[in-house]
Amino acid sequence: MRGNFVGLLLVGAWLVTSKQSARGAEPLHEIQALNPHLAFHGDMAWPMKVHSLLKNEYNFFRGTADLFYRFCGEHCADWISARGKWVSLHGDVHLGNIGTYQGPGAPGEDIHFGLVDFDEAVRGPYELDLLRATTALRFAAGASEVKVSDEEMRQAISTMVFAYVGAREGKTATGAWDERHPCLKELFKEARSGTMKKYVKKYAEGDPLRFKSRRESGGSVEDVMRPLTAEKRAAMIDAVWTYIEKGLSEATRKRFRFKDHAELQAAVLDAVDWTRVGSSGSQGLQKYLVLLASPLVESEDPLILQLKEEPIPGAVRARLLEADSGSGGRGAFVAEAYQKLNDPTVWLIGHTQIGDKEFLVKTKDCWSEELSSDDVKSVESLNDVAAVMGEVIGRSHRLGGARGNVFAGTDGGKQQWALDRELADRSKAAHDYLHAAYESLREDPRSKEFRKKAEEWLKNGE
Repeated sequence: MRGNFVGLLLVGAWLVTSKQSARGAEPLHEIQALNPHLAFHGDMAWPMKVHSLLKNEYNFFRGTADLFYRFCGEHCADWISARGKWVSLHGDVHLGNIGTYQGPGAPGEDIHFGLVDFDEAVRGPYELDLLRATTALRFAAGASEVKVSDEEMRQAISTMVFAYVGAREGKTATGAWDERHPCLKELFKEARSGTMKKYVKKYAEGDPLRFKSRRESGGSVEDVMRPLTAEKRAAMIDAVWTYIEKGLSEATRKRFRFKDHAELQAAVLDAVDWTRVGSSGSQGLQKYLVLLASPLVESEDPLILQLKEEPIPGAVRARLLEADSGSGGRGAFVAEAYQKLNDPTVWLIGHTQIGDKEFLVKTKDCWSEELSSDDVKSVESLNDVAAVMGEVIGRSHRLGGARGNVFAGTDGGKQQWALDRELADRSKAAHDYLHAAYESLREDPRSKEFRKKAEEWLKNGE
């Protein structure tokens, strides 16, 4: 009861603080004010959040979409006021949210490419997705230590906008992504080589299979998986049954073998509370993994489902855009964004509820590979990545209902030039704003204490 009371106090503080300007605010205080939901998630929520943000500047950028939108509130009022240009936004375009995914066809044989991770989906001006993407390019180049001149960055931005316009207007060829873009060759090769049996053993072991307590790579902890109490395990099984029974389309529901709750319960090999250490955007949220024995009609392989809490998006928490979760709640809204803004949709995507919290449910599988800052190896590859980003954003906006000429009238070239310039200037300002916030957070003594606590927890466990 006391935890809920403290949480409500923090929510109240956020409602006051979020109305104030970000100028002059301490980044740690600002980020806490923008993430009031983390107050309910235990003693390690904030240490792990800060630990992930301080890994490097690129991680900080990925994990502070809400702070980015606070910046937009001060620098993009002209875009926000033009409601006629609003579209269904992805909301968090960066390299780690662009990649391959398993489509609705045969597992391992129906692999597609596009935007992934629609947790921040919201309606707003189309320019915001492009600004988030261009700012991501700047941070990715910095993370890879690729020296990019102002003119070279403007060219990459122009490449992105050109690709965006073509895709949004339906003029860009679809498919054969890895043939058209060198930066995607290894990505697709990795995605096509995966098998679920092999993949599951990265996270589980034994006979019968059980989740490992942690997964390490290169000497670093990548995932921490903690057993659930009997009560929480029962609640998790109920949530998965709700996902199957109510959170999926009828056609998708039929892919599962289970006829009732009892059959599902018998197939659950394990269920754990999950911390993905490298995740900065969703760090501190409630996330769970459920391991199922041969759940699908078409396969004998085990399958991992991940359940991720879905709070209101960062652009809404920053008071930039309006909440739009529909009648089904935030989990249903995010699941619908996956279905609406990619074609074909991600397989087995759905939603559920645990207590008063909304969750997205999707698979954790071997066919999902995303781009990263490592894919920006040179100015040439920067342009290739920019083209990919522009194309997937334009395609997503088109699928979401954005139609017609982006630059209506006869001065399309001039209008694109103006947008290129705006994106170049504003992404530079956003980069500098977030860079300063990162440096300030890194030097904050409270951040250092949070980081130390997280490192001790990762080293010693609970």
